Amino acid sequence: MNNQLFKQVLFNRYLYVTIIEYIKYINRIENALKIQQDVCGYAEKHDLVLRYSESTRKIDHFYQLINMDPTFSKDCRFVGSTIVHKYNWRRNTYMPEKPMLSKLRHPTFATRTYQTAQCVKWLLKNRYGNLLLDKLVKKLPLDFSKVIWPKYATQECLKDFSDAMLNLLIRRAVDYYKENSFTSYSGVVSAIIIFGNKRLIKAALGSAWAPEHMPRKPSNQSLAVNGDVELFKQEENLHKKEQQQLHLNTPPTITEIAMVALKNGNTDLFRYIYTTFKKELVEENYTNTDTSDHWTASLLLCKDLELMKKVWQEESINTVHIKGKPPKRISFPITYRHSYIIAVLSSILMAKDKSSKRSLQNIRHIVPTHKHQLETLRVLFEVHYKKTYKVCEASVQRDLIDNYLVNVDWKADYKETTYTLSDLSLVCAILDICKEELEQLHSHYIAKTLGRVLSLTSDEWICRYLSTLYPPNVLLEGACQSPFPSHILYFYSRLPDIPPKPVEAIPNTIETYNTARSLGIIQTHNLLSIAKHAIKANNLEFIRLVATDNSEFLQQDTIPSLVVYSLETGNINTVKCVLEMFVRSDHLVAFNSVYQSRVYYNPTTVYFIVDNYQHLQGRFEWHSGHTDNLLHYALYFGKMDVLQHLLTKKYSRYRFYFDHCFNVHSTRLLEKREMSTQLEQLYNQQQELIQFACRYLTNDHLGNTTDSRLGRALGSIGDIKLVDMLEAYTSRITPGLPNFHKTLLQTAFANGHLHVIKNMDFKHHVSKIYILDNIKLAIENNHKPIIDYCIKEKKCDIKVINLEITKFKNSLRK
Repeated sequence: MNNQLFKQVLFNRYLYVTIIEYIKYINRIENALKIQQDVCGYAEKHDLVLRYSESTRKIDHFYQLINMDPTFSKDCRFVGSTIVHKYNWRRNTYMPEKPMLSKLRHPTFATRTYQTAQCVKWLLKNRYGNLLLDKLVKKLPLDFSKVIWPKYATQECLKDFSDAMLNLLIRRAVDYYKENSFTSYSGVVSAIIIFGNKRLIKAALGSAWAPEHMPRKPSNQSLAVNGDVELFKQEENLHKKEQQQLHLNTPPTITEIAMVALKNGNTDLFRYIYTTFKKELVEENYTNTDTSDHWTASLLLCKDLELMKKVWQEESINTVHIKGKPPKRISFPITYRHSYIIAVLSSILMAKDKSSKRSLQNIRHIVPTHKHQLETLRVLFEVHYKKTYKVCEASVQRDLIDNYLVNVDWKADYKETTYTLSDLSLVCAILDICKEELEQLHSHYIAKTLGRVLSLTSDEWICRYLSTLYPPNVLLEGACQSPFPSHILYFYSRLPDIPPKPVEAIPNTIETYNTARSLGIIQTHNLLSIAKHAIKANNLEFIRLVATDNSEFLQQDTIPSLVVYSLETGNINTVKCVLEMFVRSDHLVAFNSVYQSRVYYNPTTVYFIVDNYQHLQGRFEWHSGHTDNLLHYALYFGKMDVLQHLLTKKYSRYRFYFDHCFNVHSTRLLEKREMSTQLEQLYNQQQELIQFACRYLTNDHLGNTTDSRLGRALGSIGDIKLVDMLEAYTSRITPGLPNFHKTLLQTAFANGHLHVIKNMDFKHHVSKIYILDNIKLAIENNHKPIIDYCIKEKKCDIKVINLEITKFKNSLRK
């Protein structure tokens, strides 16, 4: 393929992608759905919390263990230049800038041209490997600032890269970080190793990382995350030589490296570390009880059960020597033991439950099967309780067939998954072995698991079998969470005259609720949880039943939480039902600080409120300091009623980003074609909304002394009518507007919008347009029409311009 044909193919591909992007933004309904899907998808992919996590519902300690400092796993993200954990168990509020506001952008910001596609992360993530290769060959500008780019440098994406081009890619990255004073070089090397492209790792650890540019040494944690034993051996030897040359006496902590290897499922690497560095492991754990605790707990994730048991029973590693005291054998820490058991119980029959994906993701990517979990529990209890457990899947299945007359072909459907007798037997074996911890675990965890198991069938035999494992009060709690009232009656009839403690019944269907209520086993403090179940299920009949039966118990201070749950369902009928049943018509619902993050910073909830504002306006007391996101969504989706109410009532204090007005309908993207009546109407509506919002423009919206967000948006979009409309309003605020005009022109030069530059020159008579700094931006982004215009029409100094072009070319050859 010759160069001309190659350019045509690239152009057609980008043209096609651009057209597709614009079409997606044409239809308002599709746009709204896309925003919701993108936000939810982003949150699910990056494990952002889309529901407020109360203090009693934080991620279990076991998952805290997996991501315990100073380690990290492959599921990590980058903040600036620092690797941080993907799961922040301390976070109980939303971070709106990442999943929310970045979605409210004009289509221009979501598309790339040949000149503007410079971000290496964007090119690799969108599988433009050949385009990246073309830019490397032609020595065009590339942006390596997103240090997570190695994550997307897959074998498939870089299949056309020769070894020489991979080395060139690394050298370009090195030069970029050096020129931009990027100090955390080791973080980039670690990212390359973590995400495991072997050819890229070879280039990164080879001669490409010249010592004068940056240190090539990756972190030991990243090597443990990668799990390649040979790579670890090679780098370990190199590190020892470097330490000897530099007279360093800071050897890596072998215990921490071993823990990282275990937590990322790299049992082979752990076996090598345990065999090779056993002496160091003993020395590091000789007096450190804290390290020993984490050390023994990490072994829960070892895939080799024999190795797990051997290390747990190793006296030299698991004995702590404290000065002045006799040696002490470290027992397995109870916190981690319970957390692991809870994690296993929580994963039972949850394969299709999306709500549990976040909390179970850590355990499943390492120990994905219940069989391995059962064997791990067997080894754990044998070491801890010093006795043998013979229960297994086969013995339970034989017991069910022989003593409970269960058909060998038995099957049951639960949450879109079909379970066989073998699956049930394995689950029951886990429940059997976990009963050892019943007295020390909160019955809530076991009851929820039993509820899912009892949901498989309404037959009595499953009740009779489970009765041999757990006491009736625990089973009764589980039965209330199944859909079958017969299970509740069965276990209730077997309760002792004086139960050991009150039954915590939380039924989640109308039938089980009526049964439990008739038996008098529903506690007052559980009514709120029952109401929440009804709301989450959008069961209006159940909501009305609970509200009618318990109006005197559901106090006023619990109502905001019920309203928030209804808003999070995204169902207007559920919200109306909750407001009707729980809130007086003359009362406005106010949200305290606990619920404000769930209402004002949850993207799905914000969009739902904006979209149904006419139904909700008179029922809520909006907080003036937290409604900015409501205003941003109203600006973007053209909700004039929301805009008028929030701005005229001064709820927002005018603290909003004006560029959220610029959606696809704010500009005529299809000027060369006749717009349909619907699109013309939407365009006119958005113009009216922009003109209304312009009345509330202030100096703060125009930017500070060095930059203007609004100017950058207008310069990037490049729509003259939009510029003229804003110019008419902004000129009344501050004549001259140097920062606003400066930023607008800089962005227009960088994006190649010659028509905007001419408009600012001839219509608005802005000074200092064709200065050298602006022309440099056009040169760096290869906008030849602007350069020609400056030379031919504006008579700019051709010598100076040619000198800058030569400097730019030379910088690319370095």
